[in-house]
Amino acid sequence: QRQMCIRDRMYFPNISQKSATMQLLKWIRVSDELVGQLEKSGWHPGKKYLTPRQKDYIVGHLGEP
Repeated sequence: QRQMCIRDRMYFPNISQKSATMQLLKWIRVSDELVGQLEKSGWHPGKKYLTPRQKDYIVGHLGEP
C-alpha cells in the first residue's frame, strides 16, 4: 500500500516541523470521528506516514491546507 509523508507543514508553514506535527495531531484528536476513521485504516499517533485514504480523511475533516 502506497504511503505518503504527513503534510503537516502545509497546514502550519511558519513553525518548525516538530511543532507542526504536534499541532496537526491536536487538530486530529478534536474529532472522535476522524480518529476512528484513521485508526480503522491502520493509523496511530506517532505514525509518520499516511496512506492516500488517511490523507483524504484528514482533508475531509480539516479542509485543504
